[in-house]
Amino acid sequence: GGELLLFSPDVEQWTVTALDEAFGPEAMLATSVVSTDRIVAAVGSGYPDPSDDQSIWVGFPVAGTAAPVTAAPTFDEHWPVPEAVMGGPTLAWERVLELDDGAFDRMLATDSGIWAIGENRGRPNRVWHSADGVDWARLDTDALLGEGAVVSELVEGGPGLMAVGSVPAPSGSTREAVAWTSADGLEWTASPIGYTFSEPEQPFGVSELMITAIAAGPEGAVFAAMPWMGIDYSLLEPNVAAALPAGLRDYATGMGVMIDPWRIGVSVGPFEVFSEAVADLDVDQDLFAAYGQGTSGGMEDSLFFASDDFVTWRQVDEWAGGGGPPMTIVATGDGYLAATSGWGDSSLYESADGLSWAETELTAGPGMIHWFGVEGERLLVAGWQDGRVIV
Repeated sequence: GGELLLFSPDVEQWTVTALDEAFGPEAMLATSVVSTDRIVAAVGSGYPDPSDDQSIWVGFPVAGTAAPVTAAPTFDEHWPVPEAVMGGPTLAWERVLELDDGAFDRMLATDSGIWAIGENRGRPNRVWHSADGVDWARLDTDALLGEGAVVSELVEGGPGLMAVGSVPAPSGSTREAVAWTSADGLEWTASPIGYTFSEPEQPFGVSELMITAIAAGPEGAVFAAMPWMGIDYSLLEPNVAAALPAGLRDYATGMGVMIDPWRIGVSVGPFEVFSEAVADLDVDQDLFAAYGQGTSGGMEDSLFFASDDFVTWRQVDEWAGGGGPPMTIVATGDGYLAATSGWGDSSLYESADGLSWAETELTAGPGMIHWFGVEGERLLVAGWQDGRVIV
């Protein structure tokens, strides 16, 4: 609760939408884009996991100026929304799609329409397309990209679109990182990146090439990634739900519950309201024993890849930012600009080709940078400074 969505048609005047008021109680924004004359947002609601109950909403700017929003319902009274962001257009929101099968993880607005990829959690996922944000079609990812393809990121660049993800290797025990390009989203060309990572061998294991930052321009692209290995909870969830008291079963998965091989706990807000040892609960003990064998995993060091033609990819030998991955990258007319996070501050790096990076500085900007964008000839920077979000 309390999240805000900010929209601006010109990066000067902003409309602030309180999600609870526009989309209902306990609403959480998953992803959103601005497309021509409208905003498209994927919004989840309810506990335990808002991503399991997502809807697609379209916001249409209408005549008039949006009413001021001084604070969201749960916003800290010491940090009211500054008046400088007001003056944007009024937005009329319309729910256009209930996502009964999966959830959107990313959306991208292009001249060819709006593209979205579903959450993958280390498993094959789906690509969606809409010409207007209202009518959506789910594409056959296996047919377009290869059987078992996992799409981790989708950006605009090169001939039109570029996606990065992985496909199963012929051996069956590893996955191969792949980049795909397409002019229209209907026919895709695959280019191997030259990196493989292991499929999990233990029970409940899932593995994924997590893209931490990505940027593509007309001639090339760069991305940073972390091989990740984690746990698939889906086999445990029915057992957990059945073992909980009836009043807590709605919290059996997702945010409200903590599951480990030895204990199950349920928290409501900051309070833990249920905690029992797995051995004392009516669950499949063999299943939890197997789960205990598969809990090892985590992230490896960040990797960096670059291409100057979207076909041949090279791994960056020494990323100037050290072991920490960039938080955001943007393609500019001079190459690329990247920012890493730190304790209240960000370090900035620039590169002409995506392979050789050097530290640099901006003449002005927030201390902690979360996002870059390019609008025409302007570089947009969003971040955090002195307790406020700064654009």
